[in-house]
Amino acid sequence: MVLKPVQRGPWRVWQIGFSTKPNLSADAPSIDMLMRSAAKAASSRALGIILTGLGQDGTGGAKAIRARGGQVIAQSQESAALFSMPGSVIRAGHANAVLPLDQIAEIINQRAALPAPAACISLTLATVN
Repeated sequence: MVLKPVQRGPWRVWQIGFSTKPNLSADAPSIDMLMRSAAKAASSRALGIILTGLGQDGTGGAKAIRARGGQVIAQSQESAALFSMPGSVIRAGHANAVLPLDQIAEIINQRAALPAPAACISLTLATVN
């Protein structure tokens, strides 16, 4: 899957599509491909969430989001059933915050409710940590 920006009047809209490009990652399906497209489409407004899972999928996508000024949250080891994916992102230095699952949901809800997502994630993470 990939995220593509679509212009609809005054609103910025993103649409999920499917890529015909071969997956170069050893992990399939690839969250890296989706996250890279989100970084490209949303730039600094992108929020990447890395949850429980096996392998290193998500690490390249997290790097792309951070490179464009977006934010990345990784699930904590204590709340993850499989810590490989979030652990890989954390070890690579691409996580802005490491939080338990219930706090990640709170961050997403707060960010979606506020008008300035780029500013609100910084304030929220500062108060959570």
